[in-house]
Amino acid sequence: MGNYLTLDEEQSREVLKLLEGWAYGHPKKDLPFLILMGRILTPVQFYKEVADGTDFGASFLRFLAEQSRRSEEPPTAFLQRAIQANRV
Repeated sequence: MGNYLTLDEEQSREVLKLLEGWAYGHPKKDLPFLILMGRILTPVQFYKEVADGTDFGASFLRFLAEQSRRSEEPPTAFLQRAIQANRV
């Protein structure tokens, strides 16, 4: 996979900061948010997967990098729209 599927260090920091604020500020942070391959993740667990660089977390960051490349926007713009669209 090429470098276009990765975020640089600054982008990664910004994404993690945004995700952390979303996860820990989520009104239902301890309730199921995502079902993935037989696992149920809360918003906080989702954030930790990404922050810890698990296979799932790395896959999400690659997806985010690809969306950023396609839209020619920073990865945080994509995340902010998703967060806004899914306000609880």
